[in-house]
Amino acid sequence: MTKVKAESDHSDDLRCQAEGYLKYSQIGLVGSTKDDNKDALVLVHELQVHQIELEMQNDELKRTRLEAEDALTKYSDLYDFAPIGLFAFDAQGLIQEVNLAGAKLLCIERRNLMNRHFRQFVAPSDRHFLDDFCKSAFETCIKQTCELKLLRNGEAIIYARIEGIAAEDSSPNGRQCRIAVIDITERKLAEVALLESDQRFKEAIDNFPNVFVIYDSDRRIIYINIKGLQIIGRSEQEVAGRRDEEIFPPDMINSYLPALKRAIETKTPQMLERTRHVSMGGQVVIINIIPLLDENGNVHQLLGITHDITERKRIEDELNKARNELELRVQERTAELVKINEELLRSKEAAEAASLAKSEFMATMGHEIRTPMNAVLGMTSLLIGTDLDDDQKDCVETIRCSGDALMDIVNNILDFSKIEKKKIEPECQHFDLAKCIEDSLDLVAVKAKEKDLKLVHFIDENTPKTIIGDVTRIRQVLVNLLANAVKFTDKGEIVVSARARQQADDCYEILFSVKDSGIGITKDGMAKLFQPFSQVDMSNTRRYDGTGLGLAISKKLVEMMRGRIWVESEPKKGSTFYFTVLVYGSFDEPSSDQEPVYQKKAGAKTGSLPSLS
Repeated sequence: MTKVKAESDHSDDLRCQAEGYLKYSQIGLVGSTKDDNKDALVLVHELQVHQIELEMQNDELKRTRLEAEDALTKYSDLYDFAPIGLFAFDAQGLIQEVNLAGAKLLCIERRNLMNRHFRQFVAPSDRHFLDDFCKSAFETCIKQTCELKLLRNGEAIIYARIEGIAAEDSSPNGRQCRIAVIDITERKLAEVALLESDQRFKEAIDNFPNVFVIYDSDRRIIYINIKGLQIIGRSEQEVAGRRDEEIFPPDMINSYLPALKRAIETKTPQMLERTRHVSMGGQVVIINIIPLLDENGNVHQLLGITHDITERKRIEDELNKARNELELRVQERTAELVKINEELLRSKEAAEAASLAKSEFMATMGHEIRTPMNAVLGMTSLLIGTDLDDDQKDCVETIRCSGDALMDIVNNILDFSKIEKKKIEPECQHFDLAKCIEDSLDLVAVKAKEKDLKLVHFIDENTPKTIIGDVTRIRQVLVNLLANAVKFTDKGEIVVSARARQQADDCYEILFSVKDSGIGITKDGMAKLFQPFSQVDMSNTRRYDGTGLGLAISKKLVEMMRGRIWVESEPKKGSTFYFTVLVYGSFDEPSSDQEPVYQKKAGAKTGSLPSLS
């Protein structure tokens, strides 16, 4: 500015000289010599040059003023819209300046903050912090920092960090302290919550029933809970910052230290089981060592957690002892069972051999008996045809009837023997179901007529007319059941019925029933049915004879044809015997030239029905 003023004064002098020359030249007071004119022209030229320079300087001053105004505007905007509160107060603590963020922080309009003591917005408990801050700032002119609580709107408290410095100011009030106020409420609340969480964590760990130790990366103890201190008999001050080998003798930690070092080297958790030293209780414990890694993957802390498993080990030992005793008893019992099984196997083989011998004996005896019996029956038939008186005829008829009964017994014994030896295979052939039933009824018709019994048969209309199965065995079962019905019925009727239930394609389950109006069977008596050589009435005074093989043979034959047999009966009301067989069926009339079914069914086995799936 001084340089610009000097240059302006020099230009004024030149302008005055030039004006003088021009004035004197016009009134003729000065001679119009060439030299004089030349001097005047030089002065005018210098004046023009200085005028141009002044104009340039004036333009520069205008531009500088505009830039300063623009910078001031930007500074004002930055000051007003800064995200933190900015305050300026004098040595008495009166607020001289405040930005929008500062006013918003205290929830008071900016104009209402001017010339008010900043101290009144500080919580009473923290005002001494502000006093120390201001004193140090004005005395040292060094940046100061403190944290305190501010009153928002006179009531709510916020946590704030204040940073500021006292400096000279062009204002009439002299020095001012300019501060930045940063809201740290969230951080403070988080620190308080973290502190409370740490305290709760410490309380939980201190009450932890197991030992909990935290080491740094150099294996020095940072923290150990109360349980650990109680076991080792030391205080927290005695163990803090020390390694295990500095606290315990080698024989107490010789198995623990290698695991601790391995956890640091391998950065993986380690676990070991050990028994504590007698001085530490002698319990059996499991020690888990867990390395904690920092963001670079390096071990910065180690957690050591000890679990007391003494009781568990005791239970395990007891269980192992009980298991060993049980295994020993099982071995002994197994040996006994093996011995018993061997004896049972020998007994079974002996029983099977005896049964086979019995069956073979019965078959042999049956054949041996049947041959002379055929001769006896034949001769008896011939003898009846001769001239005999009535007494002789009665005797011969008795011989014939007894021979027929004996032959039936022999035939039953032979059939039962064949079934036991599995020498009977089911056959498959076409037959008329109605004719099979009628033939069976014909075989008992004579005896039924003698008792004046009515024989009836019924076939459901949904039952196939032509059956493909073992007609001989079906008829044998029917005859056995009909013979029993006639034997145990004194009056009334005997009804044979049949109905079918389709199983798959042309395969049917035929249900036969033989119902009589005879003496019936008690519940105890029904338990003896279908057992070989067993009869309902086994007393010496029984009324009805028989070997007890008929129902047993029928049961075996029905099961051979993949069926089942059962009875429903009430004493003095009669009985109904049911049995089922699986057969192929057709509703066509049977023809005499039909081939056996197993020759027409693809994949069927000769002499048997294909299985149902």
